[in-house]
Order: sequence, then structure tokens, then C-alpha cells
Amino acid sequence: MSERIDMKLAEVALAQYGYRHEAEFASGFLEDAGIPYRLQVEDATLGVAAATSATIWVRGMDVQRARDLLELDDGSTGKRLTTDRQAAPVTRGGSGRAVAQGRWPSLTGLERLLGAFLGASLVAGGQLVTSTVPLLVPALTISGLLVALPALLGRAPRTVKHLLAALTGGAP
Repeated sequence: MSERIDMKLAEVALAQYGYRHEAEFASGFLEDAGIPYRLQVEDATLGVAAATSATIWVRGMDVQRARDLLELDDGSTGKRLTTDRQAAPVTRGGSGRAVAQGRWPSLTGLERLLGAFLGASLVAGGQLVTSTVPLLVPALTISGLLVALPALLGRAPRTVKHLLAALTGGAP
């Protein structure tokens, strides 16, 4: 019985992020939900480098609730951390959101609307600059299609999804 209680109170690595600011952003959601956490930053440069990785640790009894809140998968695709504490699967990623089996994530209605508008605007802008800067025409047309087509399909690569989520005010 006491071993079961110890497992619930032991810290478990919830997610590992490539950048500290992503982990701080995710930990804000945990704080708002009242889930205690610990942020472990791997910063050998004492704050000089911008690209420092970070790991979020939570209690064993809060793991499932925290994964649901941050929309993390079950950790089967992540790597394992080994420390003196209990090791657990870790999800590595940009925002920590899981994309099921490599499929593109779905776009919300607002993201689709903005993507279609932004894509059409880029294509139209490319047609307007044909006489002044001819090299911009293919660049703007391709950029517009890369945003508009996923918006019409309702699914987009993660980079496009994150861009549209950020432009609509949502969390990427």
C-alpha cells in the first residue's frame, strides 16, 4: 500500500521541450489548472543561449490529467529519461501537441477562414506586383497556395497549423 502511495507522489517526467519558452508556456496551463509541476531547465550557459531544453515534471497522480490538458500522447513516441527518480516516457516536440500517426491536425473554423483569406490575399498580391517585381509573383503565389489549400482541406501541416493558430490568437 505504501509503495502505491509513493508511486502517486513520485515525480514523473511529463514532457521535454527543445526550447525553454515552450516549456514555460505549457507549464502556465498546468498552473492555471492547479496541477503542481517542476520545470527543469538544461542551461549550461547560464542564460546566454536561447536554445535551452527543458523538462516538465509532475506528480504521478497528476500525469494523466496533465497529459490530457496539454494534449500529449501516451509517451510511446518519446524517449525515456533516466534519473535518480522514477523514469517515464517523454514527449518531445514543438508545442507538445500530439499528431496522431503522422496525420495533419485539423484546423478550426476561424483558422480555415483566415487561411483562405490569407492565401487569396497572397495570390492576389502576387498578381498586382507583376510589373514592378516579377520575381515576387511565383513566391507569393506559392505561399498563398501553401496556406489556402490546407485551409480548404481542413487539415494542415503542423507549421501552417501553428501559424494560423498564432494569427487567430489561439495557442499553437
